[in-house]
Amino acid sequence: MTTTSLCGLPLPLPATFDFAAYMTTPPEVPAPVGMNLAPKNARNLVIERTNCGYVQQLRSARLQSLWSNMYIVVYFR
Repeated sequence: MTTTSLCGLPLPLPATFDFAAYMTTPPEVPAPVGMNLAPKNARNLVIERTNCGYVQQLRSARLQSLWSNMYIVVYFR
């Protein structure tokens, strides 16, 4: 069994691992000139709502699957 760190490297981390470089975030990518954000934001909202709906469907299906595979045992005395 291989144990890995959060960064995906096998543990223990090598002594040369650069923690500062790993923790830095890259600079933001600037939006193209003339790009209208309103339609993009509206589209992203539709996609996000759709994704949330799919997540709910998946959770519901998993829950139904769990209940259908569950056996209820009743003991009588």
